[in-house]
Amino acid sequence: MVGTVILVCCIIVLINIPFGYLRDKQAKFSLLWFVAVHTPVFFVIGTKYMFNVSTTLVTLPLFFIAYFLGQYFGGKIKLTQLCTCFKNEF
Repeated sequence: MVGTVILVCCIIVLINIPFGYLRDKQAKFSLLWFVAVHTPVFFVIGTKYMFNVSTTLVTLPLFFIAYFLGQYFGGKIKLTQLCTCFKNEF
């Protein structure tokens, strides 16, 4: 059970990274910002359902932390930095 919860948390972080990137590029509280913040909730619920993980007082904080970590990491991604790293390798 613990391994499943950790796996679901990792998937939640990965789901939220692209949405965090989109959220960071929008004006705060705009329609697209709202969509980028709330759309992943449906994917998170589906992931929890797919892995049959219930929400308890122990797992709920873990899921919240994973959700906001994914949003945070996605907001910190700068594609120009990634592109310059790949250009130096080739």
